[in-house]
Amino acid sequence: MLQHMVQNIERTTQLVQEISAAKKEQDVCADLANKAIQQLDQLIQQNAQLSDQMATSAELVSSQPEQLHASISFFKADSNKVKLLR
Repeated sequence: MLQHMVQNIERTTQLVQEISAAKKEQDVCADLANKAIQQLDQLIQQNAQLSDQMATSAELVSSQPEQLHASISFFKADSNKVKLLR
């Protein structure tokens, strides 16, 4: 009877140790997943900032042809009078 109790206690101890080891492994995996999510969040924020910068640049570039046209429209040339200079 006592031998049977000792075996049960040893088995219970072994199971508790296995549970503890599995919990530690889960904690490590959860930490890794959390770090990966944080890195993804940082990348998403950086992409959003870059997207905003690109949109601003696109607006500036899209207005340049209109500004250029307005600037050169000051110069009117009669196509009949324009000659190529050599």
